[in-house]
Order: sequence, then structure tokens, then C-alpha cells
Amino acid sequence: MAGLWVLAAALACWLGYTLYRAYRDLRAGREEPQGLIYLLMGNQADAAEWFLRNIYRSEGILAGRLAVAVEAEGPDDTAGIVEILSRVKGFARVDPGNRPGTGEKRQEMVWFFDLRGMNACDLLRAPLNTLIAL
Repeated sequence: MAGLWVLAAALACWLGYTLYRAYRDLRAGREEPQGLIYLLMGNQADAAEWFLRNIYRSEGILAGRLAVAVEAEGPDDTAGIVEILSRVKGFARVDPGNRPGTGEKRQEMVWFFDLRGMNACDLLRAPLNTLIAL
């Protein structure tokens, strides 16, 4: 009998979470982002995916207030990881040297972060905490 209650509670939690995500996705789809987070990455194949996925857990991204653009350079696989994640998460992948701030898609506020060469510990200390707080 107790197992049935646990199963019912788990299903209720899953349903609540699914409805919350649907609401959040619909809300994010309707709003135009007010600011742009621009990341310059390179030589970070070991930490790029972890870092970008953590950015997408921040309230600014979830609420649709901020957009993400990433420029990846360097001889390692960082550019490939960024390209794959840009298709999955839907953020802009910028060609090296093509900085934001020009063109028709110019955002009002741009936060620029040069993250080249930072490892996971360095990324966690300052940039990730700052970005999650935006």
C-alpha cells in the first residue's frame, strides 16, 4: 500500500515538473531577449559542454530575458562542441572575429566574457556564478 502512495507522489511530481517546463518554454518563446551574453571560448574541450549546459540553468535564460552567443577558436575540439550545442540549445554560434553589436540583430545590453583557456575550476569561480546571477 505504501508503494502505491510513493508511485502516486512520483507521478504527481513528474506531472507538475512537465507543466512547469511547458509554461516556461511557452513564456520564453514569446518574449524577445533583452540582453546578450557573448562568450569567447577556446582550448576548453574538456569544460565547454559542462559550462554551456550550466548557463542554460540560469534564471535569465529560462525566463527568456537573455540570449547567448558563443565564439569558439583554437586548435582543439571546443568549436565542434559549441557547434553541436548551438543546434541543441538554439544559441548563436559566432564565427571567429565576428563580434556582436553590429547588424540588424543588435541587442541592447551585451555582457562579454573572454573565457579562453579557463578550466572547470576557473569557470566555476567567477564567470559561471556571475552569469547565473544575471
